[in-house]
Amino acid sequence: MIVLLLGCPGCGKTTQGGRLFERFGLPQIVAAEVVKEAVAAGEIAPAPGGEVSDDHVSRAIVSKVNADFCQDGFSLEGFPNTKRQWTAFQKVLMANKMKISAALHFDVSPHPNSPP
Repeated sequence: MIVLLLGCPGCGKTTQGGRLFERFGLPQIVAAEVVKEAVAAGEIAPAPGGEVSDDHVSRAIVSKVNADFCQDGFSLEGFPNTKRQWTAFQKVLMANKMKISAALHFDVSPHPNSPP
């Protein structure tokens, strides 16, 4: 099972990914953490200003998805975010004969009592 978890920061992607792990044993891949790890390991270098290119982000995620622990499925949070990332991800899925089981987009509105 492959589940994509998409949405704005703070909408519950990580919480739901954790629940998928607890219930189904799906490894949880958080794109932001994968990128941070790759930068810290010197595998990718951010541009001036700290931004990481789509190609670098895609390579880091593809490396994780190709790991043995993901062969039976995974949940992927926060990726893909751009058309370029989606194209790279599709290639990996096709090469590994993988199919997305579900894509969940969390669209949360501000609570009426929350500060502006």
